[in-house]
Amino acid sequence: MLTDVDDLQQEFVHERGSLKGLVRVTAPWDMGRNYVAPALDRFMAAHPGVTTSLVLSDTTLDLNEAGIDIAVRYGRLPDSLLHLRRISTNRRLRSRRQAISTASGGRAIRPTCCG
Repeated sequence: MLTDVDDLQQEFVHERGSLKGLVRVTAPWDMGRNYVAPALDRFMAAHPGVTTSLVLSDTTLDLNEAGIDIAVRYGRLPDSLLHLRRISTNRRLRSRRQAISTASGGRAIRPTCCG
């Protein structure tokens, strides 16, 4: 594990106040498209020596196998050697249609307002 950290430090060199190197990031499609990609654009604008590779996937990737440096994920981190840093909370709201479906036991129902 320490060798991986040393390798990452070698790739991401800090020279005279400027950052250089490639950072590989993965995120779910919705979060990656709406939040991570714009944040990476701002980061690269501030640090022209940095390039990024963003992998959008709703499946959990093997970070070592895919060569990923940073993963943005929803939910709890399974037991692993990965380090977690909470960057935001994610509050989800159920839609009315979903609530009606749940209340009806999953059966399709026709709203009384619409005939």
